[in-house]
Amino acid sequence: MTRTTSRRAALGTLAGLALAGTVPLARAQAFPNRPLRMVVPFPPGGTVDLVARELARLIGEDLKQSVVVDNKPGAGANIGAEIVARAAPDGYTILNTSVIIAQNPAVQSKLPFDVQKDFAPIAQTTYGTYVLIVPSAFPATNMAEFIARARSMPGKIGYGSTGVGGGGHLVMEMLKSMARIDLLHVPYKGEAPALTDLYGGQIEAIFTTSFAAAGLIKGGKVKALGHSGSRRLPALPGVAPIVETVPGFEADGWQCLLAPAGTPREVVLRLNAAANVALKDAGFAARLRDLAFDALGGTPEQLAEAIRRDLARWRAVAQANNIKAE
Repeated sequence: MTRTTSRRAALGTLAGLALAGTVPLARAQAFPNRPLRMVVPFPPGGTVDLVARELARLIGEDLKQSVVVDNKPGAGANIGAEIVARAAPDGYTILNTSVIIAQNPAVQSKLPFDVQKDFAPIAQTTYGTYVLIVPSAFPATNMAEFIARARSMPGKIGYGSTGVGGGGHLVMEMLKSMARIDLLHVPYKGEAPALTDLYGGQIEAIFTTSFAAAGLIKGGKVKALGHSGSRRLPALPGVAPIVETVPGFEADGWQCLLAPAGTPREVVLRLNAAANVALKDAGFAARLRDLAFDALGGTPEQLAEAIRRDLARWRAVAQANNIKAE
């Protein structure tokens, strides 16, 4: 090879490397250039859907592209999650889901996706809790009294849930273990029939979401004895965290955004930035407080850690109590 040929080859290599280095930057600058799809694995009207719609609007404003909410409920939120797990990893299809994404693997042995391998975390969006509610006439006004009553009559207090392996079931089983109490589990197909029986006295307790609890308490039919979070909630100022009575007890009800695994890092970071801008919007924050949520935000790494932590937490609860989803 002549000196001239070698020089041309070297210049060609350098030019190729320079061009390759600009590809991620160009891709990030080009994203997004068309509307995005935000899959919600729950029916319209629920808390995840309500949060998703406002979040989609605000993220769309920041990205200067519309973000279309697409409800794909079913199979315990697994249908919508699988759609996103199998979508093209380009950032145009994302998942808006809840802590159920870390609970299902604990109680379902065969899922059509791996939570940690098939998704790229974007950001946690909201923080909520589970609230222990009882009929207004129940003879206990706080967690200490509830635990004392349960210990005095083991297996006699019935509690409802939306089904074996659901969030409320897992949280109550964790409480049973940590507080050393024995309660009778009565599973229902949905929260509405469980609440009907709670009002009628057929069961005496249920863990529900902070959003549902806030509305029920205002109705006067139930009272809250404690919630599963680590701090007081503005929407439930008189309800103490259960951890104040049962040391170490904590179960968050967060929501989050996920993309398919393999989504370019720069695209994930652009989506993360848009989500964090949305969560700092004063009007959105006020709306979240009305729903008994707090805005979270943060980095993809913080969401990955929350998923890892809750996968371990709920697997331990499920294994200790032999819980398998029906």
